[in-house]
Amino acid sequence: MAVRWGILGCAGIAEKFCASVSRADNAEVAAVGSRSMEKAEQFIAENCPGAKAYGSYQDLHRFPIFLCLANVMETFPFCGLVL
Repeated sequence: MAVRWGILGCAGIAEKFCASVSRADNAEVAAVGSRSMEKAEQFIAENCPGAKAYGSYQDLHRFPIFLCLANVMETFPFCGLVL
């Protein structure tokens, strides 16, 4: 069974994270949340096809389809979303 990851943000580190996850046999990116649906969809098309896009960070949390969350943004402003 694969570990399903959700990614909070579409920054450059998220691209690297997706590349690492894609090389793992037991992990997949299941969801990506961004400040806009368009950005999340574009990120998914380029980095992790098949993941579900969310147009806000809060929506990513409201509908969890993942087991682990990767916060690839500055931690302090988003602490409430990952605790």
